[in-house]
Amino acid sequence: MKEPDEENLADIDLADPSLNQAASKIQATFRGHRVRKSPLHQPKDQADEADHQQQKQQQGEAKYQQDDAKELPDELKDMDLNDPDLAKAAVKIQATFRGYKTRNQNE
Repeated sequence: MKEPDEENLADIDLADPSLNQAASKIQATFRGHRVRKSPLHQPKDQADEADHQQQKQQQGEAKYQQDDAKELPDELKDMDLNDPDLAKAAVKIQATFRGYKTRNQNE
């Protein structure tokens, strides 16, 4: 492929709307290509689609429950987040969960 000359690049008007439209079209086409070639993009049967709809519904219900739980209890409001013991406890919980997650992935 031929390298563009600096003279040719200087003639391009970057504010040209048709240039922006062309760039958008190229980007959209590539994104579509990338999605179609991804291993996650596979034909689904009706059972998979039903599972997907059920998951979306459960996520929506969980979101409403989270909105209700946004008000913190008084015990949590008074908690010192800079407490070293609290940090150690958080690290222990995170490490335990990561170990659990790793063990379940290997099964």
